[in-house]
Amino acid sequence: MGMLGAMHIGRSGLSAAQAGVATTGHNISNANTEGFSRQRVHQTAEADRSTGMNRTQVGAGTRVSSIDRVNDRYIEKQLRGAGRDQAHAEEKELILQQAEDIFNEMGGEGLNRVMSRFFNEFRKLSNEPENESIRESVREAAQSMVNDLRRLRGQIDDVRSHADARIEGYVREANSLTDEIRELNIQIKGLENAKGNASDLQDQRDRALKKLNALIDVGMFTDEAGGYVVDVKGLGPVVTGGQSEKFTVNRTPSGEAGKAANALDIFLDNARGDPVTGQISGGRLGALIEARDQVMGTISGRLDDIAFELSRAVNEVHRLGFTRDGMTQVDFFRQPTQREGAAEQLALSDEIRNSAQNIATAAAPDSPGDNRIALALSNLQGLRLMNDGKSTVDDFYNSIVSEVGVASNRNKAMLSQSKDISTQLGKMREQISGVSIDEETTRLMQYQHAYDASARVIRVADEMMRTVLSLKD
Repeated sequence: MGMLGAMHIGRSGLSAAQAGVATTGHNISNANTEGFSRQRVHQTAEADRSTGMNRTQVGAGTRVSSIDRVNDRYIEKQLRGAGRDQAHAEEKELILQQAEDIFNEMGGEGLNRVMSRFFNEFRKLSNEPENESIRESVREAAQSMVNDLRRLRGQIDDVRSHADARIEGYVREANSLTDEIRELNIQIKGLENAKGNASDLQDQRDRALKKLNALIDVGMFTDEAGGYVVDVKGLGPVVTGGQSEKFTVNRTPSGEAGKAANALDIFLDNARGDPVTGQISGGRLGALIEARDQVMGTISGRLDDIAFELSRAVNEVHRLGFTRDGMTQVDFFRQPTQREGAAEQLALSDEIRNSAQNIATAAAPDSPGDNRIALALSNLQGLRLMNDGKSTVDDFYNSIVSEVGVASNRNKAMLSQSKDISTQLGKMREQISGVSIDEETTRLMQYQHAYDASARVIRVADEMMRTVLSLKD
């Protein structure tokens, strides 16, 4: 090997040092970039070359074999799972907090107090069945109870509508992320085929996958070309190499699991037109569907149960009585036609709304002091009308409030736990893939010294070449 070989060795060292400085600078500049994985330059010694008649083997310099990102796939998978669980708990917390606010009775009368007042007014009326003002109070208390049931049912429906709006927004975001993963699959494949460095694109793809997993529970594996195949359990792949599926939303009739009529259902292109709402779990979308259909659906259903059973029981007793004018078989409430939506349909009957004189108190006609019907109506408060004869109306309503509180507290504990897990896994990822400024600065100085030393090799080889050229015969 002559002087040119020595220059080649120095030049290879310069190139390797330049790559190291550029990569280290890239790491430093992205120290605060979310999801960035630090990169490392891998060098390989060039094959030895023989020199001279004795075939002595000498080195031929170095070359950059690859620039790879430092990344642990297992930690990334764990982080995606923790992020999914945290997002699920956060989204559910939002809905449960709204439910708690609905039943928060500290600022005024709640339904249980309104119902108690309704029955108490009948007790007063049983003491003075001919009192006109008490009859008016009974009708007013009944109307307040009707209004409060409608208020609660309406607020529950508002929360479910809010969940629908968020579902629609997250579906659009999910479509955007599946498109992004598909495009990154294509770009990464093209860059790797051209022997380029796709580390930054791979980080972007991992970030997109993490965001998608926060919306919906997805699985991922790589195909033969290294592309991500992303699938939803029970639905199949939503991203396969350079192809992706689209989610859509449409309003449909009421369905199973407490889904209200005209609520949003989610569809997938490859699902042949059938809704896939029931197959979606985990993440923000799963939390919203669960909270909308199960939590809020159960609450609205129980309010309907109260309205339906209470109106039925009151009407059954009231129809047995006689009004001031001697009428009988008079309904107190306009009976809801069906259990579903009963809290919205409940209203005073036309007879009661038109005149408080039509409130029946007597069990026999022409009995001014007869209070047996009024007393029987007041006693309904203590009867087990709800839950197949297991609960009073008050107990049944209080169980709704209690279950909302228990569900909220349980979710808060899950949210706290998932945050702790995410934090711990984030620290583990930082230890493996994160950028240490001190470490990168040290490496930068090492590459700087290597660059200076390689330049000196070239300078020495040049001086030696000049010496040879200056020799005279």
